[in-house]
Amino acid sequence: MNKILIILSFIVLASCGASQEEKRNIAAVTCSIMGETNRNTDAAVRIREMNNAREKIGGEPFLRGDYAIQEAFEWGLCQELVLNEIYDETLQPLKDAKRERERIAAEKLAEEYRIAAEERAEEQRIAREKRAEEQRIAAEEQRIADSKPTVKEEFYSNGKLENRKNYQPKSDGGKEHGLTESYYENGQLHIIENYKDGNRDGLFESYYKNGQFKQDYCFKNNEKVDMSYCDSNLDSGQLKRVKLQRLLAESERAQKIPVYVPQPQYPRRAQTRGKEGYAVISIIITSTGGVRDPVMIEEFPEGWGFGRAAVKAALKLKYNPRVVDGVSQEVTDVLYEFTFQMTK
Repeated sequence: MNKILIILSFIVLASCGASQEEKRNIAAVTCSIMGETNRNTDAAVRIREMNNAREKIGGEPFLRGDYAIQEAFEWGLCQELVLNEIYDETLQPLKDAKRERERIAAEKLAEEYRIAAEERAEEQRIAREKRAEEQRIAAEEQRIADSKPTVKEEFYSNGKLENRKNYQPKSDGGKEHGLTESYYENGQLHIIENYKDGNRDGLFESYYKNGQFKQDYCFKNNEKVDMSYCDSNLDSGQLKRVKLQRLLAESERAQKIPVYVPQPQYPRRAQTRGKEGYAVISIIITSTGGVRDPVMIEEFPEGWGFGRAAVKAALKLKYNPRVVDGVSQEVTDVLYEFTFQMTK
């Protein structure tokens, strides 16, 4: 009788199956084994392990495929899938929550894009308006500038003024118009001339490097004309100054005309190259009419030997001595210009 009771007890225990704790342990071990498999190549292994576990816990065969196993791992519900307990009821709310988060994130991103696009459009509009305003201001400034006469200056490397020219307003053509001044590199005035509508028109004066007056001309529309044309365009003060300057120059020239002028030797290099030029020499006329201490004041073009040849020739110049109260005197700062021209 006792043996029969023992056998019946074993039959009852076997029919009850694994306990809940044993099922959880089986699920945990199975998930650990499947987690070690390769995601892309071990699908058959995972399905086999899943079915083995289901068999051990007395569950239904697994028929969903490997995608469901990988999805369970993604959501952290592997054990629930092995046990097949409220798996779908747990997974669906998680999916719904994820979709909601993604929807909110997408809406937020779209809103950010919209705001950014509006800001860019506004920045571009402001930039366009700014550029248009800057262009308008620049055009207006240019219009005002073009309506005014201008003065341009150029300088030597030593900082001294080389020339100063006046121009018409650009709206009138922008041609050279008015007074033009040119200076030597030592700062001494070289040329004063007048322009009208781009042409020489008016008095032209030139000076040596030591400031001594050299010559003057009168121009009308780029052509030399009689001085009366220029005199008529000068005010009384200017006319008085010019006439006095001419009288002084004529007087000086009359007193300093040499009685003998030697022919300077033509620089060989300039002669072979066909170069022509001139040189201005400052001399002292002695009391006997000879010359001493010649100094080159100006040569053109420079570097061809015209100045050196003129200095040698200047020593042979002869003048009538200057006599004051019966006494011969030296005359200083006398200028003489030698010209070098090729024979035709």
